[in-house]
Amino acid sequence: MKRKIFFFLIGILLLILIISFVFFYNYYLVLTGEEIEIKIPINKNDIFIISYKHSVALTKVYEYYRIYNNKIILYEMDFYDQCAGLPTEAYNEEKFIMEDGKFKITNMNREFEYINYGVNSNYEFKLKINNKEFNLSEIFGTDKVIIRLRRRLWLMKI
Repeated sequence: MKRKIFFFLIGILLLILIISFVFFYNYYLVLTGEEIEIKIPINKNDIFIISYKHSVALTKVYEYYRIYNNKIILYEMDFYDQCAGLPTEAYNEEKFIMEDGKFKITNMNREFEYINYGVNSNYEFKLKINNKEFNLSEIFGTDKVIIRLRRRLWLMKI
């Protein structure tokens, strides 16, 4: 009888662990430079904005991302000028419009496993998420920065 109870309890414990692996994750945006790594806790459906000054036009560019199905999805872009390195047309179901004095590409659905940025200390790279702003130009200086989404079991430290 004690043996049945023991195996029953072990079974319950294993079931709890399996459920934990499937459902209880913490999500992080991990920003990795050459010497610095930042982990920003997020929720699985959060949105974030990356903004920077375009190196040719010297105007602000805003990229809007959301987290969906463990991917980073670019869903909109806003910019004030059209020049080298900025989009001039939309693809597939995307819409290229002029609104409030700026160009916008909406209805985007571009999936990324990770994003590479050439952050430059002179071009005001910023990341805004959950009412917090991170000045990437100050944090990383001039560096290649990779942004990834990571999930960790809530019991584990990142």
